[in-house]
Amino acid sequence: MPKKNTLIYIDDSLVSLAKQLKVNISETAETALREKMLPYMSMSEKMIVDVEGYVKDLIATKSAFFIPYLLKEVGVFNIGPIDHWMLDPVGGLNIIRGPNGSGKTTILKAIALFYGLYHPEKGNMLKMDEKEGIIQVKTDGTEMHYLLLNSANPNGTACRIGPSSGACLLLDDAIERLPKDKVGVFMSKLRDYWPSQIIMTTANQDFSYPEAKIFNLDGKPPLRRRSPKR
Repeated sequence: MPKKNTLIYIDDSLVSLAKQLKVNISETAETALREKMLPYMSMSEKMIVDVEGYVKDLIATKSAFFIPYLLKEVGVFNIGPIDHWMLDPVGGLNIIRGPNGSGKTTILKAIALFYGLYHPEKGNMLKMDEKEGIIQVKTDGTEMHYLLLNSANPNGTACRIGPSSGACLLLDDAIERLPKDKVGVFMSKLRDYWPSQIIMTTANQDFSYPEAKIFNLDGKPPLRRRSPKR
């Protein structure tokens, strides 16, 4: 986002000290203003002013995950409401669109499960009445790797693969709280904050963004929750 010039008055002694210490006055003032104002902002205002803080909050609540690899291909078979679905994300922004219950969140959590970053609190991620499921992931410069889920090992085993040249941020329903006129501003700031690969979901099936690759999921009926084994 372009910066706008704002005139502020700072004590001469502070300016002199900042120069000696090589402190960026503009950056420091912006940070101080943001921290001072955050407690009085609405959620949508906080999302735009402090994108990094918002993403960290999503990670803390397991609505976002940091994957230290660029993803090239993702496949899920008999996972959640999905029979079979493939994703070939680009290195920039990727958006998975679909109605509630179609499996958008399932795809992100399947990727997180593959890397050992997520485990269901109750039950497992296998499709109802199926005995086996597969999560497959290919990253930059690697072969396809697989995670097998079955009744004996319903959450599979955390997978570790070789290093890649980038990183991926998974965001689940990150823009649903924003007014329509604020979404563009947030997306622009999000791309400034995270210029590498992003895979995000939205229930808005008409939503798009310049240079974003769009993936559509068909609607599925809500599923019964599987009760944990006793």
